[in-house]
Amino acid sequence: MDRNDIKLSSNVTFAYKYIIPTFFFLGFIILIASLFVNFLNIELSAKIVLSFFSFIFCLFMIPLIKLDFVSYNENYTMIKGFNYEKKVLNKNVVKVKRFMFYFYKLFYNERGETKKVIFLPHISGVLLRLWGKPKSIKKYETNLKSFS
Repeated sequence: MDRNDIKLSSNVTFAYKYIIPTFFFLGFIILIASLFVNFLNIELSAKIVLSFFSFIFCLFMIPLIKLDFVSYNENYTMIKGFNYEKKVLNKNVVKVKRFMFYFYKLFYNERGETKKVIFLPHISGVLLRLWGKPKSIKKYETNLKSFS
């Protein structure tokens, strides 16, 4: 990332992408293992209910695995994953839309097809503006209009 790049993604993207899903998945594995080996002093019916709800919760963690780090400058929007980095011309960005509660999707055109990226904006901007877009997203959209 260059010094002139403006970050759209939160600094805690790494934790949301890797640490939190791993933590909940391991909890789910421990609950499933406790069904067969009695090492948690909980009734079997409670273990089954907890296992079911932790499975449902793990399903909600799947979008977290797809999070990317997004930044931009006057020419490009940069998308970084674990082992890749992509530059998208700002004129190819179609829109930014809220996804779930506080994630956002960035839609862009690449070789005639629309692709999407999920990212987590700065948390303070989302929590302070629950039903509106964070200021950083609004500024990005305003800049996109001036770039094209």
